[in-house]
Amino acid sequence: MKRMKKAIIFLAAAALSLSGCGSAPAPETPETTTSAATTSTTTTISESVETTEEPTAETVITADEQAANVYAEGPYGRISVSLPDGWLYQPYSVDSEKFNSGSYGMWIQPEDEKAGYIDLCYMQQFGVCGTGLEEETTTLAGDEAWVGTYDNHEMWDFISFRGINEGIVAQNVMGDVWTEENREKALLILDSLKFEPEKAQGAVSYFKSDSELPEIGLIADAYKISGSGATVRFRVWDPELASGELEYGDDYSLERLEGDEWIQVPDILKGEWAVNDIAYIISKEPESAGSEWEVNWEWLYGKLTPGDYRIGKSVMDFRGTGNYDTYKVYVYFRYAGDAAAAEHGTD
Repeated sequence: MKRMKKAIIFLAAAALSLSGCGSAPAPETPETTTSAATTSTTTTISESVETTEEPTAETVITADEQAANVYAEGPYGRISVSLPDGWLYQPYSVDSEKFNSGSYGMWIQPEDEKAGYIDLCYMQQFGVCGTGLEEETTTLAGDEAWVGTYDNHEMWDFISFRGINEGIVAQNVMGDVWTEENREKALLILDSLKFEPEKAQGAVSYFKSDSELPEIGLIADAYKISGSGATVRFRVWDPELASGELEYGDDYSLERLEGDEWIQVPDILKGEWAVNDIAYIISKEPESAGSEWEVNWEWLYGKLTPGDYRIGKSVMDFRGTGNYDTYKVYVYFRYAGDAAAAEHGTD
């Protein structure tokens, strides 16, 4: 391995804009999730291969007879690894309610360990911060990878894959308690990683600088995205910044990324349409999830083809009649085609 002197990367993510680097809560451990999941369904890999029914997002699968390829699917491609005997895995999707640092992926864990797991996921942008970081380059899964370790931990803290696996990140969550044998097996599992962008499906919202309005303490994203519509979500991270009431209407723009340029999606009604003249109020409560706006654009733009898009929304800081400021916020998303009923499983 070649040791690198410095590798501090900035992560421009909405979560960090709201909570600060490193201050987000840790996700619940697979141990907790496993006990909840196994009260309903526990499936072995051998059983899953023989059945036509794919495991659900809450299923925990045990490789108890043979190594098998397990995978998670999402809008940037399919992630798979070869999981050996005695290891658990649990995939999660883009709109999973579980906290995760990536867009989608899977948790893997030795069955004989009581704590700790590896979060193997796709991240649109990955970065690290803090002191005490040492980073090395190595070859893993057929290409270059960066291995980062904080404060001389017994086990690496993250592995960021490069080249053919660009965007895939493995994060160690409390895996330092594992046996040396399991730590070595974890690296062998990650060396079997296969990332297939051509098998992308589904959609995900992602953050850019104009997804946030720091003047009024507002940030926007989307979920439940399909080729026909989405739910836009507004969150106020500082209720003291806006001088009035935050409002928006039903008007919006929809643009597609063509090369380096954002182009307005042509409407199929040739401009013969209008939107309701109505104002929606965005909650300024600090603990509130904020306001949500559901939009269906199929009647206006048709069903989207795969690509990168952005929704433009005007937001007013309204103090009274004729006394307001108007801002524009953008919600970015990648659409790779509507996901099939099975989001993950085994080969």
